[in-house]
This record gives sequence, structure tokens and C-alpha cells, in this order.
Amino acid sequence: TVYVENVGLLLTAGAALLFSGQVVCWGGADGQYGSRAVAAHLTDGVVRLTRCTTLGMIAIKKDRRVVTWEMGRRIYQGTMVAPPAVLDSGVLKIVDAFNAVAVHMENGRVATWGINTYGGDSTAVADRLVDVVDVVARSFGFLALTRDGKVVTWGRGPYPAYTGPPESVLSGNYIKIFSNRLAFAALKGNGQLESWGHNGMTKVVDDVASVVATSN
Repeated sequence: TVYVENVGLLLTAGAALLFSGQVVCWGGADGQYGSRAVAAHLTDGVVRLTRCTTLGMIAIKKDRRVVTWEMGRRIYQGTMVAPPAVLDSGVLKIVDAFNAVAVHMENGRVATWGINTYGGDSTAVADRLVDVVDVVARSFGFLALTRDGKVVTWGRGPYPAYTGPPESVLSGNYIKIFSNRLAFAALKGNGQLESWGHNGMTKVVDDVASVVATSN
């Protein structure tokens, strides 16, 4: 008897996490869900298995390393950053936009991959993604909060109506960040909330006590 803890499926391919900590894959172009190159890392010690939207799978191991692989055939084509096979720095959080992934690591850095315009390519803001304390995603981009109270955003997807952050975002003093499918929001220490996103959602609200981000 084989006991399965979690299963990830993507069209004609799939992966299953067994209670033993092993990941078993099937389907895809190579018959192993594209996992052949990282198979040695999937034999034991896996504690979590996550499907990354359209991009493939992520396995998190007991030692907090991250193992990634594609399914061998991309559903969506476009200029993109390929996933790393293994991230040795411990993972704190994984978030995904529709066609991109961001991993917040214990060293305060953020690793990204996926289609460039959705945030898979973060090289333009890499020098600012230092001492990151939180990362959130919407359907076409990412927002990070750094230890010194600044926010960093990248990715816009195929939406020409996307509104970027207001100039005041650059001033810092932020304490928490939020997102839903189409917008970001950042809360300052003085109670001021700034939001921005798709189709002119930019707004500034003062004296905010709490924030709830909906899924819409």
C-alpha cells in the first residue's frame, strides 16, 4: 500500500507526494513530469508539494531547500526566466502570479522565475530586493516589503491599463503589504494606506486601523 499526502496535476502530467517524503511524477514530455533532472532530490525529505500555476512544480524539503521543475512542455509561450533546479537558501514563503513565481528566502533575498512581464524577471529591481521581510502577488506582478520600510514592485502582465504606484510609495515607512487579484496596497506606520493596480485603482486613505484584502 502506498500512502499519498498530496497530488499536483497539470493537464496530462502530475506529481504525488508520498507520506514517506518521496515525490512520484508521471506524464509530460519525458514521462516523469519533467522531473528527471532533479529526481535525486525527490527521493526523500520532501514535506510540501505545490503546483506553480502554469509553470510546473515546487517541492519544499525538511532542510527548507526548494526543488523546482517544469512539466517538460510549456502551456504559455513567451520570454521567460527558467526555474532554478534547487534553491539552497531556506524558503520562507512562495507566492505566484499567473505566469511567474517569487520565493522569499531566509537570507532576505527573493528568487523569481516565469514569464518576464508577469514578474518572472526581477533583475531591474534586484539591487532593491535586499533584507526583504514579506512578498505578496497579484495575478500579474509582485510587491515586496524591505526591513527599512520600503516597498518594491515589479511585473505588469499584459494589462496596458495597469496603474503604477504613486510617487509617495518611494518615501518608505511602510509596515505591511497586501494584494488581491488586481491590486496592491501598502500600509504606513502613520496609518496611511496607499493602493494601486489595474485600471486606475490608485487611492490614498488616511487613519486606517485595519485592512482586509478580498480575492477580487
